[in-house]
Amino acid sequence: MIERSPVRSKLHKPECSREEKPALTSLQVRLLLDQVEPEHKLFLLLIVVTGLRLSEALALRWQDLDESTGTLSITHRMWRGRLGPPETRKSRARIRLAYELVEALVHLREVSGFNAPEDFVFCKADGLPLDPDFLRKEVLYPAMDRVGIKRGLRTYGFHILRHTAASLLHERTHDLKGVQGFLRHSQIGTTSDIYVHKTATVAREASELLASELEKAVVVESKLIN
Repeated sequence: MIERSPVRSKLHKPECSREEKPALTSLQVRLLLDQVEPEHKLFLLLIVVTGLRLSEALALRWQDLDESTGTLSITHRMWRGRLGPPETRKSRARIRLAYELVEALVHLREVSGFNAPEDFVFCKADGLPLDPDFLRKEVLYPAMDRVGIKRGLRTYGFHILRHTAASLLHERTHDLKGVQGFLRHSQIGTTSDIYVHKTATVAREASELLASELEKAVVVESKLIN
C-alpha cells in the first residue's frame, strides 16, 4: 500500500554476530590421530591436511584422484546419503596433495574391494558411503574423550578439523588471502571472522612489530625536533 519501502540498506541492516570457532593445537591433532582406529585414520588425516568439509570427504570417489599430478578434485558433496553439487562455486576445485598423502590413497585403492573409478574412496564394507553420524559419535568423539579434549556443545564436530587446518596455516604464513584460497571461501570475511584464530604467538609478534615501528617513529620525530 506504500509507494516506497522505508527500509534503508545501511541504516536498517541487521547485525550478525559471528563467534570465533574453537580450534585444536598441533599437539592435540597428533594425539587425536593416534587414538583413531587405523581404518579411519587416513580419513581424518585427509581432512586435517586439506581442510576439506566432511561432506566433501565423504563424496570423494577414485575418479577424483589424479595420481600423476598428485591432485584431488572436489566436485561433489554428500548430503543425506546422496551426491550433490559443492556448497558454492568456489568450493569446486582441484587441490594439490602432499606426496605421502597420495601414496597412502593409492595404497588404500589397491587394498580396497571397491576401487573402480565411480567407487567411493572411503566406504563401508558394502561399498556405500560412510555415515557421518557414525563417524562423529563412534570415531571422532571417543578419540577426543581418550585424549582429554573437552567437547563443547555443537562446536567439536568434524568441522573443528577444518578450523584447525586454517588456524595452523595462518599461524605459519600470516597470509589471510592464502587461507581463503585454501578453504575455498567465496568471502574473505568468512575466513577472517570465523576460521582464523589469533594465537598468543601471532599476537606477540604483532605487538613486537608495532612497538618496533613506534620506536622508529619516535626516533625520527626527535631528530626532526632537534
